[in-house]
Amino acid sequence: MNNVNPVKEYFGTVWNAVKTTVVGMGITGRYFLSKPVTLQYPDEKPAIPAGFRGIHVYEVERCIACDQCALACPVDCITIESIGKGKNAVLTRYEIDYNRCMFCGLCIDPCPTDCLHMGLSYDLTRFHSADCIIDFVELSKNGLQSPTGERVVWLSEPGREKSQGAS
Repeated sequence: MNNVNPVKEYFGTVWNAVKTTVVGMGITGRYFLSKPVTLQYPDEKPAIPAGFRGIHVYEVERCIACDQCALACPVDCITIESIGKGKNAVLTRYEIDYNRCMFCGLCIDPCPTDCLHMGLSYDLTRFHSADCIIDFVELSKNGLQSPTGERVVWLSEPGREKSQGAS
């Protein structure tokens, strides 16, 4: 036999519903009275926090094609092809597939020549998925280090700043 009083159970359920509604409306009321923080993107850009890991910046002339960045990448989104290895290496292809990249930064640390950096650019908007596979060797032929062509700043080392831009 069930010894639960149905009237007491009904009013307990109603009381719980009223109590949770009041708590929820209190939270809603606090946000209702505060000023919205909507940014009118792309006219207003968000502030970039220190340690932000954006689209990679790659210095082709410093790379020795050691493949350490590709080996460290957990999703295998970096492809390197070169003629030779070491200081005399001639890179023919250095691609990062941004469809797969997690922006984890694990490719940055093992680089012995410090030629790969996480930049501040975050907008890699493309119409086609295939356009998100960026060949940095082709970019360097156009004088760019970043696929967005924006100003390049590294946050990893204080005081280190380098300007690059699309002409």
